[in-house]
Amino acid sequence: MKLKIQTILQERQELDTSSEFAQAVVAFLIEEAGLCFAGCCRVKQTVGAKFADAPLEVGSPIGYQGPAFDYQRFRALVERQYREAVANLSPGHVYICNVIQYNGLSEEL
Repeated sequence: MKLKIQTILQERQELDTSSEFAQAVVAFLIEEAGLCFAGCCRVKQTVGAKFADAPLEVGSPIGYQGPAFDYQRFRALVERQYREAVANLSPGHVYICNVIQYNGLSEEL
């Protein structure tokens, strides 16, 4: 079973302030036995926490109708790939509604 993130809708992000935060919707595919199952999940950064070192909240999958998987592994992979994708955004302190087409690797789930 493999996880691949396709698109990130960065609904809002504010960096380098005392009220730093982020919220996004991550669209993903899970590949299993030659089939692909799509879904999405919300990713949130707690207001005031530092993006670089605070854990992110990764919500349960929405609209996903594929086989069961290890949620903790899913959460860790989504968080890591989300951080990598956001790190590639142009420098700026505030983002509202950016769409990131992320071509991350398929990773074992």
